Amino acid sequence: MTTIEAPRIAGRDRAREDVAALDLRPGGNLVVTFPARASATPSYLDELVAVVCVESGATLVLRSLSERARSVAAESADRQGVSDLLVLEP
Repeated sequence: MTTIEAPRIAGRDRAREDVAALDLRPGGNLVVTFPARASATPSYLDELVAVVCVESGATLVLRSLSERARSVAAESADRQGVSDLLVLEP
């Protein structure tokens, strides 16, 4: 399991940059923690779901998201058909 910390300011491009060097594969896990200063923008969350779950087939574990961000991430995973690969932790 690989763990990274979300950046303070992030968008779609940053999500791809954050995971580009990681060896993500089906059956693997990526944990992304969101400290209080981190930005969980809809575009960042949507792209994380796309890159990690859809393109790589890995499980994406998101930690410490606000309720709104949790909802955005869940909606993104549902829309992209990968709800089973998204885990939302407190």
